[in-house]
Amino acid sequence: MAPLFFGRDHEVKDLFDKVVNDLASRTTLVFGPLGVGKTSLVCAGLIPRIEQLYQVAYVRCSREIIDSVLVKKMLAMEPGSNQEPLFLELAFQWSDVPPELLERKIIILDQFEEFFIWVQEQEQLLHLYLHIAALLEARRNIDLIIVVRDEFFSQIQDLEAFIPNILEEQVRIRHVDEKTTYDIIKHLLEEAEMEVENEDIIHRIIKNVSEEDGKVNLTYLQLYLERLFEELS
Repeated sequence: MAPLFFGRDHEVKDLFDKVVNDLASRTTLVFGPLGVGKTSLVCAGLIPRIEQLYQVAYVRCSREIIDSVLVKKMLAMEPGSNQEPLFLELAFQWSDVPPELLERKIIILDQFEEFFIWVQEQEQLLHLYLHIAALLEARRNIDLIIVVRDEFFSQIQDLEAFIPNILEEQVRIRHVDEKTTYDIIKHLLEEAEMEVENEDIIHRIIKNVSEEDGKVNLTYLQLYLERLFEELS
């Protein structure tokens, strides 16, 4: 099942324009609350469009990545003056094609808040910021997209001391409304060639994946529909 990004055309277009057409800034910040669908929008909405144009590297900042030898090396020391950016090595370590020097490259750091959760020492965070700055200053034709939960926005502001324009290009992802959620579910059911005779079923699904404040959690919806399709297949 494809990640949920149907109904996000405006956000996808806005993000695409900022990344591709706004050459004045090489960083774009994508933020929003937990479960709003940031990862799905980036992976299913943006990447298929930009990977046809540029070299794209997607890194999910999981605990496994943070505990990797390469990231531990970054956290332990400042970048060397003539050193190849370690973030470039990290981003393209799984790529079959090594990044070319002059070709435009877009690196996506998803779930960036995991660094703030798992890295507690300020000196290590300082080294992290310096390595990100070194990546952008390395004249390797690199654009950086940072995806983060909005409750960690204040920590992202700390990066301004090292990347002065990091907050200039922002895309805020908001919760979808009930009508959009209805359209998403109906579209996915039609894609799966599943006919819904009673549309109250869709409203019950929406209720099941809504939080206490009534906002729809797209992560829950993704898991709910995946389980539904598995049971019916």
